[in-house]
Amino acid sequence: MEVPILLPKIFDYPLTYKVNKESLNVGDFVEVPFGKTQEVGVVWDKKQILDKKIKIKKINKKIPEIKINKNLINFINWFS
Repeated sequence: MEVPILLPKIFDYPLTYKVNKESLNVGDFVEVPFGKTQEVGVVWDKKQILDKKIKIKKINKKIPEIKINKNLINFINWFS
């Protein structure tokens, strides 16, 4: 399954990553590969439509016990 992950970068859209077997919900924090480093991102609610065929990387792991509230995600979407 593919999920949108919002990273703390200059992008104004989430990037798409594959989920292994873990159950992820909107607002969960995850660690993902980005270039040569590992970044912490948030599972987002709006998926970016891909026009190009690109290699989609896998999510490394879910960061437990940290989550963003759906109301905050809605506010960020509205504000941006």
